[in-house]
Amino acid sequence: MVGVRRQQDRSRVTRERLVQAAIECLAEVGYAGTSTNAVCERAGLSRGAQLHHFPSKHELLVGAVEHLLLSQIAQIRADIDVVRNADDPVRAVVERIWASFCGQLYYAAAELWMAARTDPALHATVYSVERQLGHEIHAAFHDIFPAQVGAAPRFDTALNTTIYLLRGLAMTRILRADPAEEDRVIALCVSLLKGESPSDGGG
Repeated sequence: MVGVRRQQDRSRVTRERLVQAAIECLAEVGYAGTSTNAVCERAGLSRGAQLHHFPSKHELLVGAVEHLLLSQIAQIRADIDVVRNADDPVRAVVERIWASFCGQLYYAAAELWMAARTDPALHATVYSVERQLGHEIHAAFHDIFPAQVGAAPRFDTALNTTIYLLRGLAMTRILRADPAEEDRVIALCVSLLKGESPSDGGG
């Protein structure tokens, strides 16, 4: 049993190294530059090891998508207590969402989104994973926000709008960073989630 467990642990570590290398490649060199050879080289593993766990580039990228999902869900859950106890929980949540759109995981995910536009099989996987992530986000945020905020009739619409705004802002940031505009959009998102009009301040 010990030998079997060790073999399973080695297999899990190898798989994780391949997936992490794929995410790093996507974030740094894009979808076009993410070949299975590049992933193996970055992971320090043989082509045979990659083929054993992921027989094709598509299956490797599916593994990357699933890893991205689990990483984002784990981060959301880890943030719940910290955010709930913040002086302004609503703003703290918006800032956490924005931070998630400024890192490696987001840019790797964005590469997969663009590739999925013309790859039906990848599209099906990415769409399914994003729906699951969306459900997790909504469930977690209902736990995070004060009861009077999460129970508001238009809360879910406001949360979706916040995510759309911040995702679009993150795409704009690829070309140019504008801290003042970022602060303005964050304040707008806080206002939406609090049920305030933008002129009320909200930030």
